[in-house]
Amino acid sequence: MFPKEAYTGNWLVAFRLVIPIYMVMALSQFITYLLILIVGEKEKHIKEGLKIIGLRDSVFWAAWFVIYAIFVTFLTLVSVVLLFSLGVFQYTNYFPVFLLIWLYSLSVIVIA
Repeated sequence: MFPKEAYTGNWLVAFRLVIPIYMVMALSQFITYLLILIVGEKEKHIKEGLKIIGLRDSVFWAAWFVIYAIFVTFLTLVSVVLLFSLGVFQYTNYFPVFLLIWLYSLSVIVIA
């Protein structure tokens, strides 16, 4: 049984180690745009005008959340398809990976 030959990985092994880090960074990029839009609304006093009309704060923030939740769901689907087509997760079902990435993205929206 022993001694065994040394294992040398190819480029795909290194790619599989780096790609999850890039996925986290890619899914965190939309925070910048969300914050830019919210600050732009504050500068233009759009929220105050909507409050005068009768809009509640919960409806205002729910609208932002729903818009970005749809955007994040699409990005999560694309990223899961890429991860499984590249073979990063070989022995895992796609649903838990989708659920984890989607919940991470929703938590990033709430933090922003």
